[in-house]
Amino acid sequence: MKFDMHTHTKAGSLDARATIPQLASVLIQNGFDGMLITDHNSYKGYDQFQSQRSRHPELCRFVVLRGIEYDTCDAGHMLIIMPDDCDVPILEIRGMSVLPLIRIVHQLGGIIGPAHPFGNGSMAIMNSRIIRRHRSLLKEFDFIEVFNSTLSASSNLRARLLNNILNLVPFAGSDAHSQRNAGTAYTEFASDIFCNNDLIRAVKEKSGITAAGDQERCLRRYKPAFVRMLGISMYWLYNQSTALYRYPSRRRFFHHFII
Repeated sequence: MKFDMHTHTKAGSLDARATIPQLASVLIQNGFDGMLITDHNSYKGYDQFQSQRSRHPELCRFVVLRGIEYDTCDAGHMLIIMPDDCDVPILEIRGMSVLPLIRIVHQLGGIIGPAHPFGNGSMAIMNSRIIRRHRSLLKEFDFIEVFNSTLSASSNLRARLLNNILNLVPFAGSDAHSQRNAGTAYTEFASDIFCNNDLIRAVKEKSGITAAGDQERCLRRYKPAFVRMLGISMYWLYNQSTALYRYPSRRRFFHHFII
């Protein structure tokens, strides 16, 4: 089965412009069987779609999986998939450190891996201090995104070379924030994937999963360097300030887990 494993919706991500039905229509036309919704620190896009799914009979055979892209305070962005019917409110509160995040996800039976590991600034784990000091941390992940359509060919190549050493399950995703970019990367599964539990089982079995992409759109082509750097810096400031503001909420939820 063919999936786009990194997509965003306007209901769940401030920087996205597409709905799930809009993304799905593009993917279906291109032979995809499903997609993973990975909004930033939010399940709102997926939950909204589930509440309105009866209005979209054309998607009855299309699989929509529930994931999240979590903003850590020290290791960039993480893609997380939790078991079906597993509600973890702390995953919607950005700013946790990567080590307790990994432990919570695994404790509850989920899987976790770095998005765009050689991406931009603080959004990428390979730019973080924690990895420079503790390289072995990479072995704690279940998968790694080896192809992201927003990055350059060299960044994706470095991710693949890294995974040749780590031997994690490879994921590929378009990182689509609009219809135009949906389906420019894909992950294929030899087994049937109809729900989160199926996906988690397939990843843990580590067999019959391949990842590739059709294009790398590299944001440098569309934005001057200073504009990109300003955006990256502003995002870092927003992420850090919001993480600090949400610290009391994270601490309350954190007491529900034994780390």
